[in-house]
Amino acid sequence: MISKLKNINIILFSFTAVVITLIGIFIINRFLFNEIPNLPEDIKKMEESKFLFFIEAIVLVPLLETFIFQKVVIDFSTRILNRFNKETFYLPIIISSILFSVEHFYDIMYFFNGLYMGIIFAFCYKIITLRKENPLFIVTVIHSFVNLLPVIRDIVLT
Repeated sequence: MISKLKNINIILFSFTAVVITLIGIFIINRFLFNEIPNLPEDIKKMEESKFLFFIEAIVLVPLLETFIFQKVVIDFSTRILNRFNKETFYLPIIISSILFSVEHFYDIMYFFNGLYMGIIFAFCYKIITLRKENPLFIVTVIHSFVNLLPVIRDIVLT
């Protein structure tokens, strides 16, 4: 029974993270930039097939980005901060989020979207780590769902 409740909590947590991320991106794009972003042209040029693009955007990229920007950056910065007895909850989130947003700097709108998503993903990673769950897997799934809507939109419209 406890394991079922634990799974429900993670599922609700993950769903909430996806919804909060999508709402935040909509607000940033609509009210700050008054537009809806399309995929950058250099990414569109890389599309060899819709299936490969789908697999890349929904599986490979979220897994790789979660590994690099959450697992490596957060775990490494937390270890370094622990050595100096510094606060280890918020600073790794900030570092991870900034690096995530710089990697998504196709233009200023993507930078702010990346910063917002980076904060959500890093926060989720820290919380799930504290719960002694599998943060790499769960944040990758959250990231995949966040990527799913624009990918489907772009596949359908092209």
